[in-house]
Amino acid sequence: MLHFVLTRKPGARTINAKTTLRLPLYGVFFAVLLVALTMTACRRAGSTGPTPIPSATATPRSTPLPALATDVPIGVETNPIRMVLRPQGAEAGARSAANALATALEEETGLTIDVETVDRYAEALAALCESVTNRITVAWVDGPTYMAALAQGCGMPALAVERGSGSNASTGLPAQIIASSTLNVEDIAGLTNRDFCRLDATDFYSWFVPSLVLRANGLDPVEDLRSVTDYEDEVELVTAVAEGRCAATGIIPTIFDDIEVLETVRDDITVVETTVPFPFDILMYPPETPLGVRVALTDALVAMSNSTTGERTLSSLLDQDSLTRVEPDDFDEFADFMNSTGLDFATLGN
Repeated sequence: MLHFVLTRKPGARTINAKTTLRLPLYGVFFAVLLVALTMTACRRAGSTGPTPIPSATATPRSTPLPALATDVPIGVETNPIRMVLRPQGAEAGARSAANALATALEEETGLTIDVETVDRYAEALAALCESVTNRITVAWVDGPTYMAALAQGCGMPALAVERGSGSNASTGLPAQIIASSTLNVEDIAGLTNRDFCRLDATDFYSWFVPSLVLRANGLDPVEDLRSVTDYEDEVELVTAVAEGRCAATGIIPTIFDDIEVLETVRDDITVVETTVPFPFDILMYPPETPLGVRVALTDALVAMSNSTTGERTLSSLLDQDSLTRVEPDDFDEFADFMNSTGLDFATLGN
């Protein structure tokens, strides 16, 4: 509503009951005559026809607005929870195992869950980050993808895959950078302008992790190495380092136990650095997940991991010996190392 305020112009004269208007006599007569003529003219104009009868006007009435659509609850058949993971077992049985996992979780929780398999962790991250209110996707991701999810604010950890048993159980595995004993490489800086070898550009332990270690030590894996050579398999790779055909590579610490033939060259290799453990798969929930859904699903997965049948179903997808509950600070050491590389994980996650 607009309000208008009328004000007297500064300096204007105010006329009130105490003001006397002095007009000549002819002026008074003229004024009276003018008023009389005006009134007569108005009456004639109004008498030119019959007075129109006002038409009836409908009284406006309020009309109720249509009811707003109610959000479909999370976990019902028409709004299932998506669980996305990258299978660790044989690809041939992954789809069948995913269906079995979905059925088992539905029986345990009463929630409808679609378990989907993907080829890359980046796909799991994208699905996690697409979650919106009332439409959620939970995802199993590896360590680097976990960092990207945190950087983008897409989720928080709830469960981690644990391998091994007893005192040997762990939620991650470190990598080692090894070098030829004949080259006297004492630290990562000693790899500057040296020949590096790997399995291929996509291999996690022989290239991805060493690249991170180099960056954390101020070296560029592209600019500061003299050359990078690919080898066919782990035996050829480690043997090439032992014989000095390349200066260094990255391995998992258990490789000498896993591949017996490599015991013969173990004395010709020096461990230059052992990294922090890189986490196995981590289950992340998007922020939009209701607490009740999170608790029910997490409890069901833990219960499955502790049962014979459930453990087998999970193992074909996650290769776990057990599942353990986790919080973000459980990965602080890993996060500190990753941040020391100077990489922007929010950008890398895209």
